[in-house]
Amino acid sequence: MFGVARAMASVMGSSRRNAQEPLGAQDAQSLLRCDEVAKLLRVGEDTLSLWRRLGKGPRFLRYGLRCVRYRRADVFAWVSQHEVQPPAQAAAFESRRCVGQSS
Repeated sequence: MFGVARAMASVMGSSRRNAQEPLGAQDAQSLLRCDEVAKLLRVGEDTLSLWRRLGKGPRFLRYGLRCVRYRRADVFAWVSQHEVQPPAQAAAFESRRCVGQSS
């Protein structure tokens, strides 16, 4: 999960908005292409396509038949929604198991 966070930070930093740009240009910078989202999430573009067909994955925008874009905020929100915390009991069990094992 840390790799995804690092990749997200690098994409965020690489497209800083210039205050003098028109509002439309700023909005366009917040849209990501499929290849950018795939790289960010470390999945293939085919996986993103499958997720779109199945109604899974981050929300997306479709312009015409072939132009698909993702809002940066929607991708980050989707990643946050899929964060999993292990139950406290499972973590305690794993730590006890590792300490008591002898190889």
